[in-house]
Amino acid sequence: MRELDRVAAILKPSEIMLAWINQHAESGDHLVLSEVQTDCTVILLPTFDDEDSAEAYLNEIYDDLFVSELSSWYDDESLWPENRSLDLFLQWFDVEFHSMVFDVAETITHHRDEVTIQ
Repeated sequence: MRELDRVAAILKPSEIMLAWINQHAESGDHLVLSEVQTDCTVILLPTFDDEDSAEAYLNEIYDDLFVSELSSWYDDESLWPENRSLDLFLQWFDVEFHSMVFDVAETITHHRDEVTIQ
């Protein structure tokens, strides 16, 4: 296992995003918050000395992330919120930063019917 020199940011949709998803869903296809907060998007960021620096970096890329998340639900841009801002992004998503990121994929070897983790 090796530690990656990266920070992971997890984007968890908030109730505001859930309301938007359900507003445009076909009838009967409404979701609950626990469903949209499962298997969330994880972004690998450069390493930062503190969370303030990670948040500043997020400020530079938030719109690309916002567009990616919106388009994963609905391709029709007319349904997307206008005047997207960092404040709006932070209302639509709870962002968690994690500084301990490990890659275990390279340490797993397969021997016929056995899996060994080194």
